[in-house]
Amino acid sequence: NSEFEAQTGYRFNEVVGMRPPYPWWTEDTEARFYRLMEANKTTGSPRRVSDDRHLFRKKDGSHFWVELLTSRVIDDSDTLYFMTTWMDITRRVEEEETARTLINSASNLAILIDLDYRILAINRVGAGWFGGAADDISDREYFQMIPPELKHLWQQQIAKTLKSSRRVNFDSEYRGVHYANSICPVFDTQHEVFRLAIFAQDITLRKHTEIKVRSAFKELMSAVRVSIPNPERGFTSTLTSREESVVQLLAEGKNTKEISLVLDLSIKTIETHRSRVMNKLGIHSIAELTKFAIREGLSQL
Repeated sequence: NSEFEAQTGYRFNEVVGMRPPYPWWTEDTEARFYRLMEANKTTGSPRRVSDDRHLFRKKDGSHFWVELLTSRVIDDSDTLYFMTTWMDITRRVEEEETARTLINSASNLAILIDLDYRILAINRVGAGWFGGAADDISDREYFQMIPPELKHLWQQQIAKTLKSSRRVNFDSEYRGVHYANSICPVFDTQHEVFRLAIFAQDITLRKHTEIKVRSAFKELMSAVRVSIPNPERGFTSTLTSREESVVQLLAEGKNTKEISLVLDLSIKTIETHRSRVMNKLGIHSIAELTKFAIREGLSQL
C-alpha cells in the first residue's frame, strides 16, 4: 500500500513478485523472519504472531524500526500465503534508547516502565539490587520484582504520579533498609504521560546517622538545663526557684547569714547562689540586684 512506499521508499512495481530476502531486510531481520514463518506453520489453524521489533532498511540506506504482525492464510489446512503488517516504531525506540542512556548514567537505581508496569530499561545498579542482569530483568512486570509488602505503597505512589503528572517523592523501608524514592512522569509528543522513570537511593546510613544525632541531642538536653526567657517574666525565667528566693531576700536587705537561716542552707551555698545569679544576669552589685528584683516583681520594695 501507499504507507509501505512511504516507509521503505520502494514502489509497488519494484517489489511485486519479489522473493525473500527482501531489500528492506537486514541480516538479523532475515533470520528472525524465517523463524517467525516456521512458528506459523506449526499450528493447524490461522495464527497471528507478533514479533517484537525488527530493524528495516530503506531504499536510501537509512534504517527504521518496525513491529511485525504475521498471519497465516490457509485453505483446507494448506498454507496459501502469509500476510504481514507492521507499524513504524522508530520514534518509540529512539525515545527508549535516550531513556536507557539517562538511566544508565544514574549512580543510583533507575528504571523505566510503561503504563502496564513492564520494565523497559534498568541500569546496572538496579539490576544488582534485584540480583540479576539488566537484560534478564527487562520486559518483566515491575510489581513482580519488588517485595509484596511494598506493592500497595508503590501502587499508591504511581497512581498519585499519574493523577498529578508531577514527580512524586517518598521514602520506604524493607527489612531494615531505608530508601528515598522518586517517580517521574515521561511525556510523549502529545504531552501525555506514557512512561514512568523510577529512581531509588539507599539512605539507610543517613537514617541511622540521623537517629544517632537525635539521640545524642536528647541526652545533651537532659544533661544540661537549657532555660529560655519567658516574655511574661523577663530574665527571671533563667533563674531556678532557689535562686529567685535568694534574690528576693537579698533585695529585702538580708545578709548572707540571715538568708542561710531562712532557707536552712549553709552560708557557702548562699554565696554560691548569689554569685551564680549575678553571673547569669550580668549584675555586679547588690544595689543593681535590688533594682532587678523590683523590676521583675520579686520584691515589693
